[in-house]
Amino acid sequence: MAKITRNGNTVNFNRIAAFGCSHTEGAELADASFVENKTADEVDRIKRDYCLTKDIPSFYADIMPVDINELRSRQNKLSWPNYVADAYNVPILNLGESGSSLGQIVFRIEEAIKTGVVDLENDLILVGITSPDRFFMIHANNKPDSGIFGNMCGWPSAECKEQFEFLDNEHYLTWQVFTTMTHLNALDQVTNNRIIAAYAACNLTDLLCPSIELYSDMLRGIDKMDFILDNSLSLLHFTKYNDENTHGFSHPKIPYHKAFAKNIVDRLEDPALCDKTMYVNPEDQLKEQLSALRKRDPFIYY
Repeated sequence: MAKITRNGNTVNFNRIAAFGCSHTEGAELADASFVENKTADEVDRIKRDYCLTKDIPSFYADIMPVDINELRSRQNKLSWPNYVADAYNVPILNLGESGSSLGQIVFRIEEAIKTGVVDLENDLILVGITSPDRFFMIHANNKPDSGIFGNMCGWPSAECKEQFEFLDNEHYLTWQVFTTMTHLNALDQVTNNRIIAAYAACNLTDLLCPSIELYSDMLRGIDKMDFILDNSLSLLHFTKYNDENTHGFSHPKIPYHKAFAKNIVDRLEDPALCDKTMYVNPEDQLKEQLSALRKRDPFIYY
């Protein structure tokens, strides 16, 4: 049985359950192992060509038509939650899923608790916070859907995309960040501090923050939420977009997952290392950020 101390309370656990997007699932980390007669660098070059000429699903259909469960099994063993679990000598249950929004992450945590997939007596829940530019909906058949604004791949249909894309604005996205974070904070409190969150795709500096006092007050409340480990720590801040430290679809390589995990473990063991400062973007930085968001490669946060 492993243990950590949070807010003066001892939290015992014998397994870690992880939730998040592709950065938590471990996207791309095991891809090269499925492609014969190609090095990892060669596979990444093929992926970058696909970004220019086709799309991500086409790559996996053309080059890597593998069993999705086997793919997830291999990449789960190489992503940052696995290394955190290794440090505490406990098994990992990685429930991260590519394309997940903040809303879907919360939905999946609640669903896992409700169905008993997660055991609140024995599991520590790790959350990889994703970027805010994602949608979440629940269909009439109770099927959740999630995806990324600007990326057609995630939409259930063209009609759905047209109906909901107006939500791709900083006001809605900031509200979504606040409500989901508030939900996770409340869930952490009722589960006796069993939820630990780290920024997997952005950190608090990157969250959309319009220069409206209401929103600023909301985001200033996030820095006081105990379930967030460190406001400055982020997996993506170990690399730059689409550089030699990332794979062909821009996900960080294994050494950066290991470094991120080590930083998480260090902060769990020594809370004095945690940076709980609130970062709010000035209005000019916000405008630049939003402009870049609109123009960026749509595959950046697949």
